[in-house]
Amino acid sequence: MMGIHIAALVVAFLLGGLLEGFYTVGLICIAKECRTIGIASANGCFISFCGFGELVGPLTTGTSIQYLGSNGFVVGLTTLLACYIVMITFAKQSVAARATVPAN
Repeated sequence: MMGIHIAALVVAFLLGGLLEGFYTVGLICIAKECRTIGIASANGCFISFCGFGELVGPLTTGTSIQYLGSNGFVVGLTTLLACYIVMITFAKQSVAARATVPAN
């Protein structure tokens, strides 16, 4: 698909819109779940992680395109998404483990 210029532009446009949609939905979920003073901390953490992703994403895709050719764009994004899924899975397990530990 990356060999066809128009298709590459459409994919980049759709992925950019999808990621910005995730950002918006994430902010809505934070506002919905955190109704106390912790909303500022949650928002700051969320924005920091989004900024980190916006820094690492282009570097990863650019490097993968440089070494793997035109298919490197998809490989780079897929790799980043897989790493993100692993991080989310570990974070959810950590929160679940803390929730099951009885407080003294």
